[in-house]
Amino acid sequence: TRYSACSVLKPEELLEEAKRAGLDGFCLTEHNTLWDAQEVAALSRASGLTILRGNEITTTQGDMLVFGLEKEIKEVAQENDISVIGPNCLGIINNSENTRMNASFASREPVPGKIAFISQSGAICTAVLDLAAAERIGFSHFISLGSMMDVDFGDVVDYLGYQGDADSILLYIEGI
Repeated sequence: TRYSACSVLKPEELLEEAKRAGLDGFCLTEHNTLWDAQEVAALSRASGLTILRGNEITTTQGDMLVFGLEKEIKEVAQENDISVIGPNCLGIINNSENTRMNASFASREPVPGKIAFISQSGAICTAVLDLAAAERIGFSHFISLGSMMDVDFGDVVDYLGYQGDADSILLYIEGI
């Protein structure tokens, strides 16, 4: 179908499934096609979900997801008052007691704890997660900010200050 060889669901049906699963956001991709930015923004408003567009590119090594659409993402986010973490990040893990969410590419989740970790570097995040697993160090939040196109350290520290789940906040800052 036009929608995907990987899915028989229409975009609206996928978004309904995402809402049923309790997701706040979704990345809409298609093989070798880029979704229209305004169409994605309209779907986002109609569904109440944060929706980003990406692209699945077929290569000789298999399919590859592409999210390097910073200019377009920033424009759509600003036009629709949407906050964006990243790009070029590992993602977010909220491991607090009341909210469990893993919106990351991490291969493991940390055990629950009272430390919030924020980093620009996905590689540092992966190394810290590996060390934390070996030492049984827990985290309430694990946040990779990447390029900080929109959301930055100040935004996340401010957010965490109001959450009350972290006794301490650990930062890995590559540059300010």
